[in-house]
Amino acid sequence: MLLSLDYTCMRMAVLTDDVIEQIISRYGGYLGLYNEYVRSMNRRFEERFPGKGDLLTEWEVKSISQGYGSIADFDDFEEAARWFFAHSKEPKFKKLLTEMWPQHSEIKGFPHKESYNPRNILDFNVVEILELMKLYDAVEIHPRTKALLEKIPEGASVLYNDGINQVVSVTDPQAACTLGAGTKWCTSDAETARDYLDKSPLFVLYKNGKKYGQMHMGDGVDPETIQLRNLQNRELPITHEVRSVLIKSGLMEEIFKILSRASGSSCRQRWII
Repeated sequence: MLLSLDYTCMRMAVLTDDVIEQIISRYGGYLGLYNEYVRSMNRRFEERFPGKGDLLTEWEVKSISQGYGSIADFDDFEEAARWFFAHSKEPKFKKLLTEMWPQHSEIKGFPHKESYNPRNILDFNVVEILELMKLYDAVEIHPRTKALLEKIPEGASVLYNDGINQVVSVTDPQAACTLGAGTKWCTSDAETARDYLDKSPLFVLYKNGKKYGQMHMGDGVDPETIQLRNLQNRELPITHEVRSVLIKSGLMEEIFKILSRASGSSCRQRWII
């Protein structure tokens, strides 16, 4: 940082023309043609971030000189700075930098850096901070979910995954046995699983990679043959959360198709409420 290195004794939020010129000279680039813009930017930063106008002015000049952002992007710089100061001291931010950021920055083509100082905004360009904002708000993948997705057996596939809830579709008896391990489902036996799969696929329900239920559409005609079971092979209650998963995964639509062909079914209320 130019100010902390060269102007420690005279650090000021609103910069003099001389200091602005030296900042532009330090980082080069076409901003030398826009001294008045840099002065205006400095004043705007100080109005919005009292005491940090000088730091943010240097940060924007540095970022633009490296090809990230432009003089027309002040709103983006302001948004990125506000977010950085609000989150950079949080443990989650530091974890993000060490666990998710290295691979993400490589994919995005950012210059390689061994490490970042999470408290120094000058270590980041504006685009990096905007990308970190997106990653920060992304749903973190639970370790069990990651393990599940990496070990889906042949004959099974992920039908639905919202980061928290997963539904795995099973079409192979051996896959049904593998995914039924540790439960009391009769489909953990290959021959029984084959009987079920001859009628329709099996659907295993998970939350954060931990299974809690299995569904079968029965014969596809009679709603009474539809099964939704917990790990003990008892009827699984249709809570609001379970219903939401069935709807979002498309399974509820399949149930409704069966119900529409058997309007007098006594189990109709179980699915519609």
